[in-house]
Amino acid sequence: MKKNLILLLPVLLLLLPGASRAEVQVPESFKKLVPVYPGAELTFAIDTAKGSQVHFETTDSPSAVVAFFKKTLGGRGWKLSMEMAMPDGSSISYIKGKHSLTVIVSGEEGEKTCAIVNLATD
Repeated sequence: MKKNLILLLPVLLLLLPGASRAEVQVPESFKKLVPVYPGAELTFAIDTAKGSQVHFETTDSPSAVVAFFKKTLGGRGWKLSMEMAMPDGSSISYIKGKHSLTVIVSGEEGEKTCAIVNLATD
């Protein structure tokens, strides 16, 4: 149930009056633990006591986005805990100490790639 609320929260917050992409910034607590994809357009971000969630778009392919996170997270001490290929993207999950991270990437070649990066703290 909690995971469903975390995934629905961004949709609910987008419905708030005055929400605008120009106001979106990556939370500082997120940047301390997770690399930000270079050149991405940030479309949503939230920071709570239990973690952070960031959404972004890029013109890079889904495979390039996944490769970036695999390379940089592994270099920062994150341990891969799950990897799943989907028809139009991928999902990868990592663990580091009391933190867990899930990156969901979707898109097709020639279109924008969308990614949701969810950082949870136990």
